[in-house]
Amino acid sequence: MSRFRLSPGLLFVMLTLGYGLVHLVCMLWVGTLLQPLWTGTATAESIQITKDGEVLIQRNTRQAGETWADSLEYYRLDDTRVSPDQIPTEFMNLVTASTSPLGSKTVSVPPWGRRLVPIEDRGTPPTYWYLEVSAEDPQRLCFVGFNSLSRQKTGFVGRKGFTPNPVAPADRFLIPWGDSYNLWIGAVASSHAQHWFYQDVYEPVHQQRSAPRFANVEGVRLWILSEGTVYEIDLSQRQVKPLLQSDDAIALYQTEANRDGRRLLQLLLRTPEELRIIDPRTLAETRLPLPLQPPPCTGSVYGEANNGERIILSYFRDRVDPSQPYSCEIQWFQPDGKLIRTETRTLATMGDIPISFYNVYLAVPTPLVPFIGLAIGPSAMAWDGDPRDYATRFRRMFDLTGTWLLVALAIGITCGFACRRREVRIYGNRSWLWPIVVGLCGWFGWIGYICVRPLPARLPDGTYLTRIPEPALATGYEILA
Repeated sequence: MSRFRLSPGLLFVMLTLGYGLVHLVCMLWVGTLLQPLWTGTATAESIQITKDGEVLIQRNTRQAGETWADSLEYYRLDDTRVSPDQIPTEFMNLVTASTSPLGSKTVSVPPWGRRLVPIEDRGTPPTYWYLEVSAEDPQRLCFVGFNSLSRQKTGFVGRKGFTPNPVAPADRFLIPWGDSYNLWIGAVASSHAQHWFYQDVYEPVHQQRSAPRFANVEGVRLWILSEGTVYEIDLSQRQVKPLLQSDDAIALYQTEANRDGRRLLQLLLRTPEELRIIDPRTLAETRLPLPLQPPPCTGSVYGEANNGERIILSYFRDRVDPSQPYSCEIQWFQPDGKLIRTETRTLATMGDIPISFYNVYLAVPTPLVPFIGLAIGPSAMAWDGDPRDYATRFRRMFDLTGTWLLVALAIGITCGFACRRREVRIYGNRSWLWPIVVGLCGWFGWIGYICVRPLPARLPDGTYLTRIPEPALATGYEILA
């Protein structure tokens, strides 16, 4: 009966991978326990504004043995530290008002979940309206409605209003949205919350908040920015009308304000030079100028304090290397839009301080893994939206993995040299196959190698018995009587 035997190559692969997995788990566990001994200090800063309009710097510093929650500190603009008992419990709800939230590129067909964003019109029975992205042209959108009981189509909404027939491409809303942004952010404002999760195309999951009651809005209304025109869509009355025209408008947002106990919805229309705050009922507006100093502003947020002051934070990040410290310009305005004062701060990012990879050096001491990471890492960073060129991304990747690569390479060369010496000295084999394979696999490859090719028996003269000797042949005569 023959016995099953694995080939040396397959046995080497199995032993190397198995030992590598066990070693990885053990060393990552040990590294996690010892991490406070090696971890340096990393700091990230952000702006927080209290509801009274006070601007604070939130500093998140991580030191050895600390977690993020234990190291949150707040500082005023004059760098005085806020004592823990004076830290506000609530901060202002800031609204995004970015410069170019929609992007400018034509995207491929978005996934199904992002082509159907539903909202309910609160009718009897309610109709679920979906802002649908055309599969033929991702920048052309229209609304399609489904009856919540019969699950039949009730009609469509385009720029020319409601219609029972599909909307022609030329009559759809045009929104040049980028695939890295949410469809509703920067293009659509709503008087009611949207559904974000759904069971199927006809029945969204009801996680919608109770209907907001705005004193200046009646029914369920939407506002959508398309080709410089803000359209108002009344889902309750099924009417569409152009609300206002602004050829230089690049984004539409919404916020709310309290006036004498009345809750008001406000539209935020973003242009390159200013932020227009508009009442959708009266069209009364306040214009707040934005900073135009170089480098160009990469993002803004807006908030309104309890005393009526309006505050805009404008960020100036390095688009080539977002990990660098960035500046933030803070503007205070009176309720009528008159500028009160301006202040600029430089904020630290987590990328300013390198993070130790010591546990990776110990957990994966094989050159093959960092080589592969360094080869595909720059391309993966580009897929993730990194705007830098390949050479810059490669240098950034080498900064993160360089020490790991050098340590693993030293271990691999040592293991490969030991394998070469053993092959030549013991087996008389001058082939470079085993030394190269063991060198690439590093410490894991050496363990697999010595299991596959163990030391043979050693003779008294110090040599090794690499194979079973042939029996000696008889040299004399044997006489049989």
